[in-house]
Amino acid sequence: MLERTKGIERIYCSILLLMRRRCENEFLQTILEKRWTEIIETIRNDTIVKNYRDQFTKKYPLHFVTSAYDAPPEILCTIISLLLETQLSITDEQDKNGYTPLALACAFGLDFSCIRILLEANQSICKLLTKKGDTLLSLACQTSKTSYETIMMLLHHCPHSARLKNNMGWTPLHCAVWNDLSLPSLRAVIQSFPDALYSQTYSSEHTPLSLYWTNHSACSLSRDERFTISLLAGTFEGSTNDDVIGSCEVGILHKILSFPQYLPGIVDSILFSFPHEARIHDEYGRLPLHRVIENVKFPMCDILRVLSTYPEATGIADPVTGDIPLISAIMCSTRSFKWQGVLQEIFQTFPEAIYYRNKQNLLPFMVAAAYSSLDICYNMLRSAPELVYP
Repeated sequence: MLERTKGIERIYCSILLLMRRRCENEFLQTILEKRWTEIIETIRNDTIVKNYRDQFTKKYPLHFVTSAYDAPPEILCTIISLLLETQLSITDEQDKNGYTPLALACAFGLDFSCIRILLEANQSICKLLTKKGDTLLSLACQTSKTSYETIMMLLHHCPHSARLKNNMGWTPLHCAVWNDLSLPSLRAVIQSFPDALYSQTYSSEHTPLSLYWTNHSACSLSRDERFTISLLAGTFEGSTNDDVIGSCEVGILHKILSFPQYLPGIVDSILFSFPHEARIHDEYGRLPLHRVIENVKFPMCDILRVLSTYPEATGIADPVTGDIPLISAIMCSTRSFKWQGVLQEIFQTFPEAIYYRNKQNLLPFMVAAAYSSLDICYNMLRSAPELVYP
């Protein structure tokens, strides 16, 4: 008798499971076919659909609904609200990949109104991570569909998430840069955690700027690309988007020269698109040529590019050291320039440099003899032997 009762229970459970699977399949089919009116009616009348949880994906109907990224926002809001009436307790339930319904909504870039309903239903889910270590903010930053309002709301409810890395070492700013979020959204994430500008991924050691440059490296830069590069290079100002864009209008080359990571080709692209950048002074009155000569990160090709863009800079003294570029290049101990290349180009561009004296009253060939090599000294004296025999 006992065995017969257990057998009946097993049959009943199997029938119930089949009914639930059938209901779920029909429910999913209505989502796939975008029969939104039927979905609403099904949720209102079918308790099996409301309480069903798929055993393989660990998803509830709310998970499936928040994956319907192409549904009209007002329809989705209605469906989500109906499900929350009976499924409020499952807002923090995670599927097999660690996604809550709100996490899926962020990942698929659902409308701000849908995400707000889910977040207000249970604000504690901000702390939950997916199995890949993604926060709600990093998921929202992984799709260009995410609105600025959504980013601001997530930053307001979980500001600490701007500084968290996922399992690959990506911060939300890395995700936002890779997926081309708008400038206001980028600025908001940066303001929440400015140190993310210098944070590197685990394997490839990408900063947000180098990640952006990987996607956008080109000979010519657009105005928006210029603003973005300037923003990611740091030292932005202002409290409004207009202020930020205004601060990006000048000095992008100086920001790149100050950035701790070298990005191949970026100097050439900036000067190709915006040659006037070579003429802009930094806060100390220095020109890009003054700075690129002493910056060991930048190879000879970048120095020559800056030089050819604004050759008149070879006759302008560095206001910090008081030296013209020829003397600065000779005295640069970290570079050890040879005559062929940078020094020869500077000298040929501005031959009169050989008659300039530094603060110690030394001519360039004397500086070369004291600080550099006799080969440089010899090559300069060949052009002006009268300096030795006046």
